[in-house]
Amino acid sequence: MRSGAYLEREDVHDVLVTRDGTPLAGIRAGSVIGTSSVRRRAQLHMYRPDLRSERIRGNVNSRLDKLDKDPQYDGLILARAGLSRIGALDRHIEVLPIEFHPADSAIVSMVPAVGSGVIGIQSRQADILIMQLLDELNHPATAAHILAERTMLHMLRGHCNSPIAGHASTTPDGQMSLYGMVFNRDGSQFVRSHLWGDPADPATLGSRVASDLLHQGARYLITATRK
Repeated sequence: MRSGAYLEREDVHDVLVTRDGTPLAGIRAGSVIGTSSVRRRAQLHMYRPDLRSERIRGNVNSRLDKLDKDPQYDGLILARAGLSRIGALDRHIEVLPIEFHPADSAIVSMVPAVGSGVIGIQSRQADILIMQLLDELNHPATAAHILAERTMLHMLRGHCNSPIAGHASTTPDGQMSLYGMVFNRDGSQFVRSHLWGDPADPATLGSRVASDLLHQGARYLITATRK
């Protein structure tokens, strides 16, 4: 049997990176935004269907280099944590909020992927000394948030190309909050759920959000992305 620990969650925000600091709302129609994430593409097109998205490969440094040298790209959507690790937060960036906002809103949000910003460490339960060390490293709140998110994802039966977003957090009044969203590839169709629950029972909250999404038609959207 295996078990493990979760380190405290890092920043999960996505950012828009441009050459000159133009915000997403100000980018001209037809511009190309580079991202390899179906989840990001779907949410981008939900708010700005007039923009084009193109896959971009490579590490963060090589993607930034392509933005600077390749006129094909007018901007990139990247993880802010990735920019922080390479000391590139001085680039022209717009931080995209993780809370869902309606598609006709002036605020463009980007709900993160399930498990974003978390490092998990796994070990055999029989390795007692290692398990004791993992207990010291484990961040209980992060572990609970991840259990809620992963329960939702498991019930949705998503695959690697499924545009699924999910983010759990603890509210100021001590409840656990879980956003869940499922999109089609271009973001023109989506279902969303936002529920609250007992932080001591994150799996139940994840199940409730998944059930709500499935009731709204999430299975159809997930199946369609397999084609």
